[in-house]
Amino acid sequence: MMEASGSLEEQLEVLKKKTGDIRANKAQLRKIEEQGSMLERSLILDNRYTEHSTVGLAQAWDQLDQLAMRMQHNLEQQIQARNQSGVTEEALREFSMMFKHFDKDKCGRLDHQQFKSCLRALGYDLPMVDEGQPEPEFHRILDIVDPNRYNLTTEQAEYCIKRMKPYTDAISGRSMQGGLDYEQFS
Repeated sequence: MMEASGSLEEQLEVLKKKTGDIRANKAQLRKIEEQGSMLERSLILDNRYTEHSTVGLAQAWDQLDQLAMRMQHNLEQQIQARNQSGVTEEALREFSMMFKHFDKDKCGRLDHQQFKSCLRALGYDLPMVDEGQPEPEFHRILDIVDPNRYNLTTEQAEYCIKRMKPYTDAISGRSMQGGLDYEQFS
C-alpha cells in the first residue's frame, strides 16, 4: 500500500492521507455499483470490455480499506510502545530487522534457539554453555517473555485459551479445575 520510510509519525500521516484519498473515491465505486445494477436489470450479464465485476471491485475496495485501518492501528501501537518504553525508533527498526532475519520460516515467532541467536546478534551478552548445560541468564529472559515455554506470544496464548473448552474427563464426566480440552480446540 505504501513504502515505509521516515519516522513512524511521518508514515502515519502519509497513511492517513492515502486512506482519505481512498475513501474520497468511494463515490466512484457507488456509481459503478449503480451502473452494474442497471446492466443486471437490463439482463446484460456479460461485459466483454472488462474482466472486473462490480462485486469484485467492491470486495477489493473493502480489503484496501481494511488494510489501511490495520496499518494505521499498527503504526499507532508502535508509536505508543516506543513512547512508553523509551526505546528509540532506530532500536525498534534494528529489533524488527533482526527478528525477521532469524524468523527463517516466516511464522511470526522465534523458537528458543532462534531467539537466543537473535539476542546475541543484537549485542546481548549471553554466556556460551556446553550443549545440555543449564543457561540461567537465558532462562531468566525466557521467564519474562515466554514463561510457559510455548514459543507463543502472550496474545497468541490468550487467543488459544479463550477458545478452549474446559476439560471434562471422559470416564468420570467430571471437569478438572483449570483444565482445558486441547483435543477439542478449534
